[in-house]
Amino acid sequence: MSLDHNLGSFQLAPLLCLASLIYLLSNIIFFITKRSPKVFLLDFACYKPPPTQMCSKERFIERFKIYGNSNEASIEFMRKLLRRSGLGEKTYMPSNLLRDPPDLCREETMREVETTGVNVKEIGIVIATTSNLNVVPSLADMVVHRYKLGQNVLVYNFTTMGCSSGLRAVGLAQKLLQVHPNTYALLVSPENAKQTIYKGNEKSKLFINFPFRVGGAAILLSNRSSDHDKAKYELIHSVHTQTASSDRSYKSIFDEEDSEGIWGVTISRDLLAVAIEVVEANIRALGSLVLPLSEKIRYLTNYFIRYFNIADVKPYIPNFKKAIEHVFPHVGTKPILDEFEKNLGFKESF
Repeated sequence: MSLDHNLGSFQLAPLLCLASLIYLLSNIIFFITKRSPKVFLLDFACYKPPPTQMCSKERFIERFKIYGNSNEASIEFMRKLLRRSGLGEKTYMPSNLLRDPPDLCREETMREVETTGVNVKEIGIVIATTSNLNVVPSLADMVVHRYKLGQNVLVYNFTTMGCSSGLRAVGLAQKLLQVHPNTYALLVSPENAKQTIYKGNEKSKLFINFPFRVGGAAILLSNRSSDHDKAKYELIHSVHTQTASSDRSYKSIFDEEDSEGIWGVTISRDLLAVAIEVVEANIRALGSLVLPLSEKIRYLTNYFIRYFNIADVKPYIPNFKKAIEHVFPHVGTKPILDEFEKNLGFKESF
């Protein structure tokens, strides 16, 4: 090998190293810049109805006698359901003079935006959601009209999607904020029981009369890095479990008329079991994301022992306290909460 060849190789080595370094740095920069932006919860506000709309259990029954067409047997059944529902004596119901339901959140939404110092024109995403309220114009369009938002604002409206509609909206907002940089998302979620009240005597439809009341909430989310220090929370995971493909789940809550032609929402006997199954499936999916490795190993070990019949052991319930400080489960009815605590090992103090 000649001396000239060795010198050429020696001079080429630094260039190769420099090129490799540039390639590595460019990949690192690409990875950092392409990462999904963090999503922050800047603030939230809740609507509380005036004291004149406060309604005790007995007052609800008395008003229902006037409003509905139910017989004494149905009234007594409603009274029994209320006693077991877990609802207190200071819930709120819609009054005859109640304004258009979407107005419930307007003042609180405006107050929230003002206290955070956010310019309304900087809101790029609006999502309105309600479990059962269906109005025209839509709730989302009412928000856009109220604040005179621009034509390029992304608008979504969720209706009749049940108790999970609020969380679905949060999940959608997170995904939208991860692809639309430097913007805000406003979520508005009013609730009003007026449209769901059933006036007949079919027991499976009377259940819907007591869980829903009047209220509302507004949430302001941001993906701006400058909001990191003033944000209340960071949204890390949003896990949605969909079981509508199952006939049992799909038919557990259904909108239909009774034998007398009175509209109502049927609650099937499968609802409690279906609700618990969905919650457990959702918790398992979330657990795989947040539980520490030690709990995952314990869970998998227990699963394989039971699967291969190595020993007769009870299913292992992971210790979620090692990853989660606060749990806010579905609060539709007390039986669902009781089953939730029993099946997942959560106590009231958790």
